[in-house]
Amino acid sequence: PVCWGRGACPYSQCTDPILNTYGTRVTWRQSWRYELRGRLAQGDVSLTILSANEQDQGTYCCRIDVPGWFNDIKNNVELQIRRATTTKATTTRPTTTTTPTTTTTTPTTT
Repeated sequence: PVCWGRGACPYSQCTDPILNTYGTRVTWRQSWRYELRGRLAQGDVSLTILSANEQDQGTYCCRIDVPGWFNDIKNNVELQIRRATTTKATTTRPTTTTTPTTTTTTPTTT
């Protein structure tokens, strides 16, 4: 089993759990925003947070349960979210400038 939680990894379990797995299945998640999109069967338990915002920043714990005493694999991840800088897009249109010309016609008599 694997658990993801908010806060640093404690000695056992996950603090403030947000997602749990058993085998290759996600068995519980706190919100639809938390997903494991990797190949669980190959050991990829990367957490994806959909629609992440500034409230999601902070420490996350990933704990992989390994049988035996004190064998669990623990990894603390610090997530920082920064607001993107925005720029105003400018659209330019090509302009053609011509010099005005005058044509004079002189009538002729025959």
